[in-house]
This record gives sequence, structure tokens and C-alpha cells, in this order.
Amino acid sequence: MNKLYQVIIFSLTFVLFSCGTQSTTQTTDESSSNNEIRIGGSSTLFPISKGIIDLYKNDETLIKIEHSGSIKGLDELASGKIDIAGSSRKINDEELKLFQKNSVEVIELEVALDGMTVVVNSGNDWLSDISTADLKKLWEPNSEDKVLKWSDVNAEWPELEFRLFGPGAASGTFDFFTKAIIGEVGSIRSDYLSSENDNELVKGIAAEKNGIGFIGLAYFEQNRDKLKALKINGVEATLQTVQDGTYPPLARKLYLYVSKKSLNRKPVQDFVKHYLDNVSNVALSVGYIPLEDKSLENSQKILNSVIAE
Repeated sequence: MNKLYQVIIFSLTFVLFSCGTQSTTQTTDESSSNNEIRIGGSSTLFPISKGIIDLYKNDETLIKIEHSGSIKGLDELASGKIDIAGSSRKINDEELKLFQKNSVEVIELEVALDGMTVVVNSGNDWLSDISTADLKKLWEPNSEDKVLKWSDVNAEWPELEFRLFGPGAASGTFDFFTKAIIGEVGSIRSDYLSSENDNELVKGIAAEKNGIGFIGLAYFEQNRDKLKALKINGVEATLQTVQDGTYPPLARKLYLYVSKKSLNRKPVQDFVKHYLDNVSNVALSVGYIPLEDKSLENSQKILNSVIAE
């Protein structure tokens, strides 16, 4: 398996996204008790994190989870509201400045790979492949109020109005897609139905015959009976095409950012070790792509070096 990515350690803190043995939709500014772990961030990582938590057998540890998007999760990590944040894209310069301002140190751990998937309603029997150029025309800001029918995108397509679905601006998936397809983070038309909850996007596209949107590969795998995945430039999103880099430009890394301060607590140390020990098997079982062995070992070395400090 070719090495796809290199793990980078930051001197700022941001952790993992996950689901806990006990879940909640609330976070708090109060310090965690010694046996409490607070997790937030990316909804893309939710299936992996939930699977890992389900395997975690520790009745003395209370794990609280919120999946509000990568941006909010990073903000909460920088503010000390959570211990771990998951992100479906790399931390950016503005976020790093916030961590520095708050004197919060984090480590960055690569945990898995994902292929973002462009999906349509399962009843769509005429579209199976879309180019990145057509995707840009569908989603770019200049298309708003102008490109409303399939035929406005491609003259060979039906003269039927489409409906767009996608993550909101608080999502790392939103950042990644707009950068990869439009060429600029945050650049997108506004007349689409947005949600930070991928399951809501699945429901919307499944109910709209001419719906089209973008979601993580795992959410498509879980909803194959409701949705249809499109090839991008003739390439299907699969474990192999994401691993070998032949599914451009919508293959990406998934990250955990962990607070170094939180890693001073034994429950957090044990849980993150558990996460890395089990992430490859769990990722594969829920439709994501495992890291190559060397990359995962690098993440484990980063974690162990911080714990040993």
C-alpha cells in the first residue's frame, strides 16, 4: 500500500471526533472530571468514532459527544470546552492563531481516509458519471439564479429542475469540497439545502427525485438503497481508488486533534490509544478507508511521545 499522507504534530491542541458510551448534545465551559471525556467536531467521523466507543469497555469513564461540524469542534477545543475534536480537513492558519491566543497545545493524528461522494436520488436512471467541470458549474456562486435545470449544466441532460443538498459552512466537508471543486474555500452558491447532519442530507436527496449533493463515502455506504453514487471523471469512489490516489480530487484525510492538557489524564490517554488500536478495522466496517500501516504507526508514535513527556 503506498504511503498517502504524513502525520504532522502541531504545538497547538485539537482532538478527535467521536461518539461516547453516553452521548449528549451539550458541552460546558467547566473542567472535565477526571473520568469524563468530551468529544466534538466533524459529523464525517461520527460512524468511526461511534464504532470505536461501542468497543470501549470502561464503566468508569463517561464520554460525552457532540457532532456539530469541524469548525465548531475546533473552536470548542481551542476554548477548552472539549478534550478531543474530529476534523474532516486539516486545521487552518486562522484556527492555529486561535489556539496560540488561548495558549492551547494540541497534537494532530491522522486516523483514516475518506472519499467524498457525489450522490443523486436512487431513481435517477440517466446520470452515472459527472465531471469536475460540471460539478463546478452546478455549485459555483455565478450559477445562482442562472443554472437551475440539468440542461443548464450540460445540454445533453434533461430540461428538469434539480435541487442541491450539501453540508453547511461549519462543516469540514464544506471546506474541502469548495476548495477542491470551486477552487476557493467557502465559495459556493447559496440556494441549496444545507445541514451539518449528513443523515438529513441523505433523507433530503432520497426524497427528491432530482436531488444531488455531496456526503462522506460512509454515509453513502450506509444508504445504498436510497441513493446512487456518481463516478467523478469516470472514477468510482472505492477503498482502492481512495487509497491509491486515483479518485481525485475528492479523496481526503481524516484527523483527530487532541488537547495535550487533556492527555495528562489517564482516561484520555487510554481512550485515544484504544481509538488508534481499533480505527483501521472500524473504519473499514463502516465504509471508510484505513490508513497504511506506516501512517497509523506514526500517529501512535506521536501519541506515545506526548504521553511520555
